[in-house]
Amino acid sequence: MPHVPDLQLIHTSVKHRIRSFTARMDAVGMVLAGRKHVSWAGNALSFEVGELFVIPCGCRLDVVNDPAGRPAYEARVLTFPPELIEAFQSESQQRFDTPPLPIITACSHLRPD
Repeated sequence: MPHVPDLQLIHTSVKHRIRSFTARMDAVGMVLAGRKHVSWAGNALSFEVGELFVIPCGCRLDVVNDPAGRPAYEARVLTFPPELIEAFQSESQQRFDTPPLPIITACSHLRPD
């Protein structure tokens, strides 16, 4: 069976902190309710309702999902298995005779547990 993206709903009615989270797959998400705070290596970003966020595979982050005065925090997250990223990279190289894209190469090296 081919590897396909997976769409997930994150929902919490209380402020939820995840310390030292390592992303095992590349992900793109959108905050639907509340606020997401992401910090890493002295940097920090916050995402409000309607904003997109991208998390590359292998990144170590601290994440806070905060209802921020709403009944709950919600986000939709689309994850991409490393095998899918690798297949895309391979197909792109064959079809367009291009060198590997650095961001895809960097994101496809870490295997899920």
